[in-house]
This record gives sequence, structure tokens and C-alpha cells, in this order.
Amino acid sequence: MAELYLIRHGQASFGADNYDQLSDLGHQQSQSLGKALADQGVSPDLFYAGDMQRHRETLEGIQAGLGHKKSPFILHTGLNEFDFTGLLNARFRKGGAPALMHKDRKVHFRTLRDTVLAWQQNQIEDPPESWSVFCARIEAARQAMMIEGPKTVLAVSSAGVIAQMIAALYNYDQLSDLGHQQSQSLGKALADQGVSPDLFYAGDMQRHRETLEGIQAGLGHKKSPFILHTGLNEFDFTGLLNARFRKGGAPALMHKDRKVHFRTLRDTVLAWQQNQIEDPPESWSVFCARIEAARQAMMIEGPKTVLAVSSAGVIAQMIAALLQTPPEQQIKLQLQLKNCAVNRFIFSARSTYLHGFNETPHITAASAPLLSYS
Repeated sequence: MAELYLIRHGQASFGADNYDQLSDLGHQQSQSLGKALADQGVSPDLFYAGDMQRHRETLEGIQAGLGHKKSPFILHTGLNEFDFTGLLNARFRKGGAPALMHKDRKVHFRTLRDTVLAWQQNQIEDPPESWSVFCARIEAARQAMMIEGPKTVLAVSSAGVIAQMIAALYNYDQLSDLGHQQSQSLGKALADQGVSPDLFYAGDMQRHRETLEGIQAGLGHKKSPFILHTGLNEFDFTGLLNARFRKGGAPALMHKDRKVHFRTLRDTVLAWQQNQIEDPPESWSVFCARIEAARQAMMIEGPKTVLAVSSAGVIAQMIAALLQTPPEQQIKLQLQLKNCAVNRFIFSARSTYLHGFNETPHITAASAPLLSYS
């Protein structure tokens, strides 16, 4: 198997006119690491780096320590750190920045942490790049470095990039490449139908935000503001499964085989609805109540078009409640819902009607590969 050594750059020059260069300590760190890797027998076949100065200087130091001085390397902008100064400036464009933000390390990094969280939730107007674009370019870099073939790759990047690459490996809550294509394709199809929403809503899960951003891009509403509502968040299916099988008995292939996974999920939801699972992440009644709260928030009085992104469990329950079906119908509806499928409601102050279910206006014979259910 191939190996990737992904390394954060050496110490940069915090507080200097040019942060994007190694300090004396940073140069020592990089060469020392190279020597240590050489002692371990590491001999990379390929070298990568972001095209920031501190990345190149770190890689050159590592190469010197490895005995690979002046070996060629590939620059990939997907490995560049996000523009944290630009993010901070965007967040505090109208004032309110902490006085010591650029001088005191603790204040700087505490403010940076809060700013990144706001960035991830699309709460910063006109950032240098969107969170979804940042994640997409990191994934592009990962795929470029991890091309097929037995080899050892050594790459230098920054903390934000490395953290996101690792998080993505263990994170279901993000769109795949297909998911990004589906969302933008749906947005274009809705635009072709003349749909022009007045309001946008989404759950505050990453896959909800990324889907909505893709739809907005396809609609021509890129960077339009949207409202996050936790009532649109999916139930914690991993937590439910763990609660149900807390004392053992989980199917061996529950997390590996799709059929086994969804069959087990179906039976678990039915048990959850009947209050047969001890200490679930939330009760079925609380789940239903928060969905109803989200529905009421979105369907306030007034002529308008609302577009909201959520998950299959939430959408299925909203439809089931509207149609007054027995609780067990919810999971049957849920398992039918396709990715990026549209469910349309007509509402007024007095009534709400289901007008369309599981529609995929972006799926044609030519775009059939965009169809998925997971």
C-alpha cells in the first residue's frame, strides 16, 4: 500500500511583517524532521507542498535533512491554508474586532476559532472563499496525491488543511463529489422551471449547508443568506443504533453492508417510535416536535416561495404528520427518498397540502448517473 506523510510547516513568523516565512526555529525544525525521517528509513518517491512560502521552505528543509536536497516537488494550491487574516477582516468589516487580535497569541487564536465556526455556518458575509470551496480544494489535493500505485508521498501544508483532510476521512456529514454535482444540477433544473425562492432554510448539518450552497449556485443565488434551523437536522441514527445495541447483539455487517445497515435502521426506527430503546439521543416525540416547529417557522403567513434542505428522516416525518399516517409509515417514506429529491408543499394560514413527492427534475436519461439514495 501507498503512504502519505502529511506535515505541518515549521514555525512561521508570528507578529512579523511577513508571517508567511519560517522563523529560525522553523528552519531548524524542518531539517531536524528530515534527518529523523531518514533515520527511520523513509525515502519519499514524490514530494508535494502548498505554494505558500512557509510550505516551500519547510519542504526544502525536510529534503535537506533527508538527503534529497534539490529534489523536484509539486506545488498544489489545494494545500494552501485558508486566508485567516481575510476571514477575520470579513467578520469584523463593520468593527467589533478584539483590540489585541493581531498581537496577543491567545486572543488571536481564540478569535480565529470562533471565526472559523462562523465561517462553517455561512455566517460571514463575503469571505475570501466559502467553507465548501475550501473543503473541495483540499479533497482535490488529497486525490491528486493519493493516485494509484505503491509509493511514498511526503507533503507539506498547514494546520487548517491537515485538520480538514483528517476530519473528512471520518466524517459522514459532508457531500461526496456526486452530492455536489447533484445539488448544483438540481439548482439549474429549478431555475429552468422558473423557481426563484424568497427564503432559504437548512438544517445546521454540514451536508445540509453544502447542498443548499450548491442549489443556490445552480439557481444563480450564490451567496444568498439562509436561515439555519436545528429542527431540520436528521435524527442521530448512529446514536440510535448504539443505544439499541448497547448490550450487544448488533449485526456484524451493520456498518459495512448497505442492505444490512438500512434493514437494521428500519427496525431500529420502529423500535424507537414505540419507546423500546432505552436512553436514545432524543425521544421520538421530541424529534417530531422539533420538525413541527421548523415547519411552522418556514410556513409563516404571506405569499412567498421557501426552499429548505434537510434529510430523509425529517422530510418523511413532516409528510407523514401532514397526511396523518401511522408512525410506522414514516420509515417507509424515508427509505424511498432520493438524494436531492424535491418535495413540494402548498400552504396558507389555514391549510398545508402536499403537492409533490420525491421529484427529481434534474434527472434525465443523460444525467441518470446522478440518481442515488444514500
